[in-house]
Amino acid sequence: MNTKILQNILILAAGAACALGCKIDDAEYRSASEFGTLKHEYQVPYKSGSLEVEFLSNETFSISIVEEGLDWITFPEGKTTFDGDATIKVDYATNSGFPRLGRIALASASRKDTVTVKQEGFKAPQLKFNNVSLAIQGTGGQVTTPLLTNLDLEDITPVISYNNESDPKWISNLRISNGMLVFDAAANPDEVALRRATIKLDFVDGWGKSTSSSLMLTQANAKNEFGVLVPLESVRDMVGSVNQDYIVEGVVISELGNENVGDNLRLTESSIDYTGNPTTAYIQTKDGAYGFMIKTKTAADNVFERYSTVRLLIRGTTVLEEQNPHRFIIDGVTADMVLSSTGGTEASITPKQKHIKDLTDDDMYTWVELLDCEFGIKKGPITPINEGYACMYSSDLNNPNNHSAGTNYIGKFPALVIDNQGGSLYTLTNTKVPYRRLGKQLPYGAGTFKGIIVHENFDQYSWAGEPNQGDIGRYQIRHLEESDYAFAEAKESSTFGYVVEYQYAIINNNVINPTDGSNNGYLTHSYPDPNSGATAYNMLDFTYLGPIGKYYAENTYTGNGVYLPDGSMLCKSPKTNRPAYPTAVASDGNAGKCQVDASDNSAWRWNHWWNPETDSPEAWLLKFSTAGISTDHLTIVFSAGGQGFGSPRYMSIDWNTVGDNKASGWQRIADFDTPEGAQWGNVRWWQLPGIYKQFSFELPLEMLGKEEVWIRFTPTKNASGSASVYDTAEINPTAHWCMNYLAIRYSK
Repeated sequence: MNTKILQNILILAAGAACALGCKIDDAEYRSASEFGTLKHEYQVPYKSGSLEVEFLSNETFSISIVEEGLDWITFPEGKTTFDGDATIKVDYATNSGFPRLGRIALASASRKDTVTVKQEGFKAPQLKFNNVSLAIQGTGGQVTTPLLTNLDLEDITPVISYNNESDPKWISNLRISNGMLVFDAAANPDEVALRRATIKLDFVDGWGKSTSSSLMLTQANAKNEFGVLVPLESVRDMVGSVNQDYIVEGVVISELGNENVGDNLRLTESSIDYTGNPTTAYIQTKDGAYGFMIKTKTAADNVFERYSTVRLLIRGTTVLEEQNPHRFIIDGVTADMVLSSTGGTEASITPKQKHIKDLTDDDMYTWVELLDCEFGIKKGPITPINEGYACMYSSDLNNPNNHSAGTNYIGKFPALVIDNQGGSLYTLTNTKVPYRRLGKQLPYGAGTFKGIIVHENFDQYSWAGEPNQGDIGRYQIRHLEESDYAFAEAKESSTFGYVVEYQYAIINNNVINPTDGSNNGYLTHSYPDPNSGATAYNMLDFTYLGPIGKYYAENTYTGNGVYLPDGSMLCKSPKTNRPAYPTAVASDGNAGKCQVDASDNSAWRWNHWWNPETDSPEAWLLKFSTAGISTDHLTIVFSAGGQGFGSPRYMSIDWNTVGDNKASGWQRIADFDTPEGAQWGNVRWWQLPGIYKQFSFELPLEMLGKEEVWIRFTPTKNASGSASVYDTAEINPTAHWCMNYLAIRYSK
């Protein structure tokens, strides 16, 4: 007999005796009753086999099957009575059905115990309505609807619930026949009102696991009227509360359960409303001409399955009209408003094919395929942010070693997409998207981009003075899966040629040399006295590809997607993704946040952006040649931001044929504003976790065919942010403005 088990039994027996108020001393000591097994549950495969159950007892006991008539568990040795410790052999038959459970009872004259055997099934239960809703004629009668199931009705528990409990029980006689659920519906006696109910079918297998599916029913009134079927596009003329029984029909282009459907708005500087995404859906007209956002009352009301054709009774909703761009939202939708939903496939939707410049407001909330486009920034992941400020998602999110405590300072990131027609927009990726940062390099080539055209704001790129008002362009695109951006992997397949590219920092004597472009020119700064402390530095960024979290802090092998001319990886410092190396990961507060250390030269910076002696701005000066280049579109793409408080807020790009910052002849290309990196403990609406905002501007074609062209990046005024203000502080001479990517491209 196992001594340890006996000791435990003695302790338990003594404790039980004391609990009953029995006094135990040497004179009253009684021998303990040993009876039981430490393992009370066994899980076995669906194929037949045997198992052995070890049982400890100092009494005679017997075994039996608990459930009457259960025949798949047997005792092959034929023995059902044992005296003392025993190993009981149990046979189980092949299970050609669903998961099942059996119990073996063990009993002595004074004690009882039970052992459970859970057997997997050869079949998995299927139970799913093809449609989530169904419209029924007011005259009633027999109703049939497709039901995908391999269950018998006697195995299913049906629950019928009525929206109005005062209604009579008007659904009866449920049965399953030839892949259909059949039931009877009584006639609706009301000549005005519709009535609604839900049929829920539930199957519980032998393990207690539930499989269920629900069908929402809407019955017409006694006149067989559901309402008036009107074209979906006519909703554009129904702004306000809808008080008529209008029915519209459209095709669902969003995906139920997808984490990148809608916007999760920031509520405060450190909190996010994550109900935005699951309460958002989109439908479009069958021809794709017009689209609408649907906002459901709750996440449970969002029953809109991708590719399905739905009929929606919109009485009780509110149609919202928004401007710039012109768009429409059907707000307050509930699940019982869906009269019918017919499943479809990807072929049910033909995307509009357009270049970015050809998008119009009629494309809002429709499924579009952008042509001849690619990612603007050729490095890093699709969300290059400091993950310490995000509610992080990784392939191992629940690992206890993961860094995230679920901070909520940033809920999405806009990544730049450009095309060879001079167009650009941002694609939006929510921080809960599972594939956004798992270590895979973004494709560097060109192709197509499918998604839903939306309009959203992003304060961390552009602060407008009020929350959730930051303008990042008229249109953005939301992808629903990674394959939506179908770009070639290699940069050589781009539809652009490169005049010059700075993918990482090569710094020599305050001159930054390009990484691509046949050493075409250089980048330097206008401040006249480098000995004063004004100098080019290498700089950190957050372009590590992932995965995310402290659990992965030891990983440096994915880098930031940048390779040196010899083919080796740029980011090979042990500090990559673990800035405090060799500090132990457990105490390293920055580990796993996807930071690329400054020692990896992934980014560069410069201070002294405002000259106090002349009270005028200084500039970064980019020299290059466009000799021999002919194109219809010349584009500058870069990623930039301030390291912290005191960095320039408002910047411009100008061009000239001379490289003197003070010379005349500089011509304005664009004005823009840049964020500063987020400051832990004092995060403001306008701070960007990750520092770098992505930009694209068309350049004038007058630049072409010149041996020497200069572009300058310079502050337009002495304005900066501080711990409390957005732009009323002055530029600090020691504050840095940074870049981690810069390229000038031309369309081939």
